[in-house]
Amino acid sequence: MKLKHLMYILAASLMLFSVSVPATAAIAKEQTATLAANQTDSSPPSPGGGVGRAPASGGGYTKPTPKPKPKPKSNKGKKGKKKSKKKKKKKKKTKAQKYKSAKKKGKKVKGNNSKKVSKKGDSNLPKTGKKYSSKDLIVDGKVKQRRYYGKNGKAELDIDYFHALSKSLKKTVKFPHRHKITWKNGKMKREGH
Repeated sequence: MKLKHLMYILAASLMLFSVSVPATAAIAKEQTATLAANQTDSSPPSPGGGVGRAPASGGGYTKPTPKPKPKPKSNKGKKGKKKSKKKKKKKKKTKAQKYKSAKKKGKKVKGNNSKKVSKKGDSNLPKTGKKYSSKDLIVDGKVKQRRYYGKNGKAELDIDYFHALSKSLKKTVKFPHRHKITWKNGKMKREGH
């Protein structure tokens, strides 16, 4: 039984030896080829036989791990995460900018508009108001007139949406229309049709 056991061990060691001898020979050839290619100065090769190889426990040399090749950076044909563009934050408009824009378009000043409902004996908008604001005159549930108040709170512009007209003006005046307002000696003067 012992003899049979020894025979198995001998056969296994011969098999290992036969596998390791060609591998060792291949490694030795590779080492000499890389040394010849890489050696630029006249210094003698290291006694280990190669660069970066330490002797293995069995007297041979271990194979170095190959460096991974860098992958080309191309996104053609690849589906993946798209780079999100940073959204530009919109700058908040100042009161003056909102006022100027609304006045140009003939709209209410956003966040700074008020209403006045017309009553008997009080059917006009005030000459002064909050700075950079607009005020609507409401008659029968409709906007009859919109007035814009500028930097100092004085009226600057009127937009008329409807009012009574004489026969001669009915042909020429269209609604809505604008009336510029000027100030002289503290008195308000409204431009005509």
